[in-house]
Amino acid sequence: MKKLGSLSFTVFICLFLIMLLIVSTTMESKYGTDMAQKVFYQSKWFDCVLALLWLNIFCSTVLRFPFKKKHIGFLITHASILALLIGALMSRTWGVEGQMLLFEGDTRKAIANRGYFLDVVFPNGTKVEWPLMKAQEVLPVDTLGAEIKVGRIFDFAKEEEVVLDQPGAVTENRAIQVTLKSDLMNLEEQFWLVEDHPFNPHGNFKTIGPASFYLKKGTAEKLVEKPTLEISNSGGSSLSIEITENMEDSIALMDLGLTIENIQYFKHAVVSGRELMEGPQGSGYNPAVKFHVVDQDGNRHQVIRFALFPDFESMHGDSISGTSKVTYVFNAPGADLGINADGSTLTFYYWPGDVWSFKAVTKDGHFQEGEIRKGDTKELEWADFNIHIDDMLKSASVTTRIVRDDKGKKGPFAVEIVVQSNEQTFSQWVVESQKVGFHAKEGDYKFMLKSNAHELPFALTLNEFRKIDYPGTTNPASFESDVTLRDLESEKDIQQTIKMNQPMDYKGYRIFQMSYIQNDQRGEGSVFTIAKKPGITLIYLSSFAIFFGAFCQFYLKKEE
Repeated sequence: MKKLGSLSFTVFICLFLIMLLIVSTTMESKYGTDMAQKVFYQSKWFDCVLALLWLNIFCSTVLRFPFKKKHIGFLITHASILALLIGALMSRTWGVEGQMLLFEGDTRKAIANRGYFLDVVFPNGTKVEWPLMKAQEVLPVDTLGAEIKVGRIFDFAKEEEVVLDQPGAVTENRAIQVTLKSDLMNLEEQFWLVEDHPFNPHGNFKTIGPASFYLKKGTAEKLVEKPTLEISNSGGSSLSIEITENMEDSIALMDLGLTIENIQYFKHAVVSGRELMEGPQGSGYNPAVKFHVVDQDGNRHQVIRFALFPDFESMHGDSISGTSKVTYVFNAPGADLGINADGSTLTFYYWPGDVWSFKAVTKDGHFQEGEIRKGDTKELEWADFNIHIDDMLKSASVTTRIVRDDKGKKGPFAVEIVVQSNEQTFSQWVVESQKVGFHAKEGDYKFMLKSNAHELPFALTLNEFRKIDYPGTTNPASFESDVTLRDLESEKDIQQTIKMNQPMDYKGYRIFQMSYIQNDQRGEGSVFTIAKKPGITLIYLSSFAIFFGAFCQFYLKKEE
């Protein structure tokens, strides 16, 4: 007992714990909480280290017997540390902790504890459930001579797109990979734009903050350089008028006996009340023209045309004969590039002969263009943004693969299954809660990955998920979830918003907003950690008692 309660053993065990916690914290920040829990905090050897610490404190306390008044602070402090460790053991032994993934509209009443089972259904209908222990493990089943082996295991997985060129393909499918960088916004994002994406109908379009990116086929149409009003009639006559900011002259409208007067150009048009006017500084690019059409009798009506919204037509005023035969089309720089009034636009064009070009338009209508090649870097007129051309493909094919999510550490659990049957080898990734299968000569194999589940006394529904990004990036500044908690016994509903640092408490359970998932098929989802710690009250009381004991120790010593 003297050795266990000695000061030298105390120093040794404390230094060892300090070094251990430094290593575990570093590993947790690099590889995630699950990895740290598995290797350190939930391991048997870590339990032994804490048990040695408890024995050291207990023995050092007993060795002070018989106790005197000066030992009161010492006793309170040491007894409180022992109680704190007991409280931690209670939470470890009888506590509950797990994760729950909910997409918007989903409801669940169970959490996933650590540990997974693999369900296998063989071609003859035989079903086997096997706990996953480690990679490269061969499952001890022998059905139809098949061997099933566990390949790679990813605690956090994500589905990654793979875009490859097919030089011998019959049909073309253009694709471009670029990297957008900005030191000012601390942004570096690489992405693909694919003309005909098999999994995403909008694969040729992407938004990052207020900026929009397009991939389009180049046309021989001349780029609009100046605002122009194109006028034509049913007889085939046409007239093109270059629009400037101050136009005072009246213009005769072909042979219809009509004239155009009071032509006004608005580069950043806004509607205030019932009037069209130039928007304030900082308004989005929205070119428009307003003018009056006057006949020989002096009747007049007003016409408004928007370059970005050609389907919008506005005419007000007297009825004038002959105007139904006239068509007005307003064109302005940037309108043919897909620019919108909300932000900047960058469009990539492909042309015959493997020629590529780009056209970038800022929010206020300034644009730049030029030819691009693989490896080029173009400085954009958007703050300090630049775009690097990583790859350009003529006949792209798009597939997916499962990779480890080391960066986000928020993806689902996934395992690679390798099946060898009748001299055939199949490899298939199985993602948590998803059924997969493949066809072999002897029939179909089916796999499903399930986590250990713990039933809760309540059901949780995700009503809405919200994510707020840092301006100009896709990096989250905060995220939160609107949920409805239903008590399964009383059927009472509670609605609350769970935020990153504002968990929800209910009947001893604490619900944390841990992370989120954005899925093209399912939409947005939240990952919650739900925990119940029976020893948490004892831990809090012990922490307060440790402070009180330390106070008594120094106060009583000073008094003596």
